[in-house]
Amino acid sequence: MASETPDRTLRDVYYAQILEYWDFCGTPSMRVIEKISKQLPELYGEQYRDLPSLSRTTAHGLIHGKRKGLPATDQTSSLILSLQRLAFMSGILSEDPGPAGLREWHDRLRRFRKLGADTPAQILEDRRPAHTGPTDSTILTEPAEQDDSPPAAPGAEHEQRQALTLTQQRFYDSFGPYGLTLLAAADDDHDPDAAYRVAVLLYLERHHPREALAWLTKALRSDHFGAARLNEADDPIQAAAEHAHRLASFAFAAGDSEVAQIFYERAARHGHAEAAFELGVLFTEADEPTRATYWFNVAAEGGHEYARSRFEDIHRTLLGETFAPPRPEGLSSMAYTDELFPIDDPEATPPFGLSAV
Repeated sequence: MASETPDRTLRDVYYAQILEYWDFCGTPSMRVIEKISKQLPELYGEQYRDLPSLSRTTAHGLIHGKRKGLPATDQTSSLILSLQRLAFMSGILSEDPGPAGLREWHDRLRRFRKLGADTPAQILEDRRPAHTGPTDSTILTEPAEQDDSPPAAPGAEHEQRQALTLTQQRFYDSFGPYGLTLLAAADDDHDPDAAYRVAVLLYLERHHPREALAWLTKALRSDHFGAARLNEADDPIQAAAEHAHRLASFAFAAGDSEVAQIFYERAARHGHAEAAFELGVLFTEADEPTRATYWFNVAAEGGHEYARSRFEDIHRTLLGETFAPPRPEGLSSMAYTDELFPIDDPEATPPFGLSAV
């Protein structure tokens, strides 16, 4: 699957990210955004007195992408500062990032303007550093679908892997082609965001906290906002799960479901119920009900409010069929009630191939 659909533009990507951030900040109403935007000079100092307040119409247009071209920098600043403040006031954020939170948005806006608002979003994929190695994507925690294509020539895969360093091989095995692309970008001193993403993933992989800290330190040298917040966390692994969920949400909003799956899965493995629920949604949209069922159940067990009903809906659809959602490594088995899974034979194997507890 291509990371970007052919008809998507950089303008579409930027507005999709704004919409996703509005959702992350609790979907505050346009009326509340209008009100807080008038208080920005009082909150952040007189140097921000020239930032425009946002009418409800303007805020709605920015959030839902109803404007032509990329947004103005000052309006973007007003919107992001307002959303951050409201997220802090509602408890979604533990602290208000303030003006420091604008840097990533401004950098991305400048880059997109330079490339052109109507430029196909595929350019973001094309401009990623090339890598040497396998090109087929992999699903890391679940068995791949049956592949009936002819096998590759003997030794071809071995030769491809031999062309990679040990670190590249490990990143490919863990994260597929995206891992190689990300690693190459992180090696570039001009891409602190890639170094930050590598750190997030490595914190959520077993036995790599020191390596994660090294990449995080590299991102911190460039004053990367996300890296700074992760570095301040008392529990970096649980914080990394939250960061992974946010990165996955941005990727999904930008149309990159493969990258979204990578980050969602890492977050879900570490108990992030919302990430597990989003995986269920992702696999539902991909018409993979067995995987969707598994992740909806993980989310339900984690306390997600809506996951159980989604789980039951899919189970009713599949009732009578034989299916066994795979259990990713590191997640415990779960019991299921007789009401959902009636078993007439007491000696029968529990549903999903899981042991009763």
